[in-house]
Amino acid sequence: MIFSKDVLGMTIILYIFWLLISWSLHWVNLVLGFSFALFVAIFMAPEIITKEERPPFLARGFFFLRFVLILIKEIIKANIQVVQIVLSPKLKINPQFVEVKQVMRYPVTQVIWGNSITLTPGTLSIDVDREKVLIHFLSEELMVHFEESPIKAALMEFEGRSK
Repeated sequence: MIFSKDVLGMTIILYIFWLLISWSLHWVNLVLGFSFALFVAIFMAPEIITKEERPPFLARGFFFLRFVLILIKEIIKANIQVVQIVLSPKLKINPQFVEVKQVMRYPVTQVIWGNSITLTPGTLSIDVDREKVLIHFLSEELMVHFEESPIKAALMEFEGRSK
C-alpha cells in the first residue's frame, strides 16, 4: 500500500528535516519540501523498512525530538572540547581507532548512531555494521566522554528500551 503508517512517519521526519536545513517558511519551500519528502517516503519506505526489521519506534516522535535536542547539546559540548584541545599550549591529542560493540538493534538506529558519532566534533565513525562500530577519536578525553554518552542512551530509549 502506498500510503501507510511507515510512509506517513517517514514523510513527517523527512519534512521536518527539510524545514530545519532550509530554514525558510516561504510557501514554495513548504510545498516543495513536503512534495520531496512524500516522494522519497513513498519510494524508499518499502526498501528501508522491511517487515522483518520493522522498528517499533516509528510513531515515537517525542523520543526522536528528545534525541535531536540531546544531539545538539552534545555537538555544542564536543565543539567546546575540541576548541580547548586546539587552543591549549600543549596540543593534547592522542588520535586512535577504537572498536565499540554495536548496541542498536535496528539498521535505522545503527545508521543514526553512526551519523551522530560523526556529527560530534573530535569523533568519526569509520565503519558501522550489525556487530561493531569503528570510531576514530581525536583524544582520550573524547573517548572517556563517549562511554557515558547521552546520545546512545537517548537512541536506546527511542528504540523502546533502556541501557
